[in-house]
Amino acid sequence: MKHLSAFLGVFLLVAAVQGSNPAAGMIKARSIYHPDGTRTEAVNNPDTHELTETTYDARGVVVSRHLYLLNERGQVTQGTIYDGAGNLVARAQSYFDQFGRVQESRLFNLQGECFQQSVHEYGADGKAKKPKVINYNVRTPTMKPAVVDFTGATPP
Repeated sequence: MKHLSAFLGVFLLVAAVQGSNPAAGMIKARSIYHPDGTRTEAVNNPDTHELTETTYDARGVVVSRHLYLLNERGQVTQGTIYDGAGNLVARAQSYFDQFGRVQESRLFNLQGECFQQSVHEYGADGKAKKPKVINYNVRTPTMKPAVVDFTGATPP
């Protein structure tokens, strides 16, 4: 019984330090394997409020990297998108309604033109409906794989 009350005391202390969510403050990572052989690795760091997603082709070469800033609820507020070589190719911005739900997400090219808009709607019960994606006829960025140099030699 002493061990159980000691365990309960430690658990309550840890829960008080971390808040109501025992997983708060933990870095979360996941890998998604796509049918075409590519994979995306995502790392969510709640301490820095950042989400990093890196996509690799079938050979393991970086195709794109997305860096997002998160709000206190863990939702993406804005971000930057890089190609495989590390060149900035696009920016992302999210807009929220009065209830803190994502209302709209936009992707912008480097000229500041919106090339994709995702509109999020919610039913009377508050559940999200399927988002509507609108692609605009402006110059969209292209993703190119990074160059991998195994020799370590720099060109002259």
